[in-house]
Amino acid sequence: MVCRMKVLILEDERGKAGRIEGVIRDASSVDLEIIKSSSVLEASTQLEETTFDLLILDVRVPMRPDQDPDDAGGIALLDSLQAESSLKTPRYIVGVSGVERLFESAARRFHRQGWVLLSYSPTSTEWADSLSYFVTHVSELKKAEEHRTESADVVILTALNSPEFDAVRKVFPELKGPRPLDSKTLCWEGEIHTSAGKVRVAAGYSWQMGLTAAAILASKFLKQYEPRLIAMVGICAGYEKEVALGDVIVATQSWEWQGGKIVEGEHGAELSASPEPFRASQKTLADLRILASDSQFSVPYTREYFPQDIEGKWALHFGPMVSGLSVVASAQTMGEIRKQHRKVLSLDMEAYAIYAASELNELDSQSIVIKGVCDFGNSHKGDDFQRVSAMRSAMVMRALLEKCPRNFVKNK
Repeated sequence: MVCRMKVLILEDERGKAGRIEGVIRDASSVDLEIIKSSSVLEASTQLEETTFDLLILDVRVPMRPDQDPDDAGGIALLDSLQAESSLKTPRYIVGVSGVERLFESAARRFHRQGWVLLSYSPTSTEWADSLSYFVTHVSELKKAEEHRTESADVVILTALNSPEFDAVRKVFPELKGPRPLDSKTLCWEGEIHTSAGKVRVAAGYSWQMGLTAAAILASKFLKQYEPRLIAMVGICAGYEKEVALGDVIVATQSWEWQGGKIVEGEHGAELSASPEPFRASQKTLADLRILASDSQFSVPYTREYFPQDIEGKWALHFGPMVSGLSVVASAQTMGEIRKQHRKVLSLDMEAYAIYAASELNELDSQSIVIKGVCDFGNSHKGDDFQRVSAMRSAMVMRALLEKCPRNFVKNK
């Protein structure tokens, strides 16, 4: 198969477009398919039909072919890529602007979306050098992807970028990325060396909290990587009489606590719950119980990845973690939820989706959800324990892979 990089250049000045194309052709180490558009409308039409590897975008371009250049033309297309589902988002975007009065404000817009804006000048090579380095990097990645097998032993997901995925990247420094899993999802990949061999890890986070987002995210990663284990780490609400702030909970099972039927009760409409749980993988639970039997298992991980917490005292618990569609900040609601099962330890918004996605997938993947208690689901909710809880849950995940790798390494 020929490795080909698809590039779209939005530039209405013919000479400038030609110079940009020349830089790209000189820098690329793969075959190129370059399409040039001179207006936002033309570029949008191309983006509706094709997923480009790279978009080179001028800031001041016409909105339509028969119009004069618009100071915000390129920015309008950049915004449309975020808002319009009909447009296929390119894997990489680089802005190029030669209008000094527009550069500062436009650069902020590009940076806000994670892209770079280069300052173009026909008498300088600085922009061309920067673009050349970038194109070389992208083309080398393209070649590597053409020859790689998309697989991982373990997938680690979080519901939030911060603090949950920040904790994963801190505790798993081997993870490199991001790279697009698809046009709307980013992923990180790396290898952990264990006594049983290399454990290949893929990781990512959702675009928002909740059951639907978690189920879609888990399904994407399961399909792409076919892992032996899919896990979610992060934060949850706990029951004050059962756990302490900063403790970590392993979800033995989960169900949607809002599932059931709304009926007329003594005090008006009320929920007649009908729990239908999915459970964690017994192999993984057994490994974690063995891990928890050593009260000092977390010490080396804390010392290496979170030394400021070395004096922190926390426990690892096992029990049901129920999931719902809403953030709960009501002691009364927390009490009503616990009536569904007297051993419920915690509440989150994703665990049920992870277990359901794993169980209903055609793959034979293990699944586990490990989350730290950051609040008690009452009116006193705060952010004080979020980072600590996220870090502790990620460290439990690291300990699981290093101490009990035999169930996760495919090629032993």
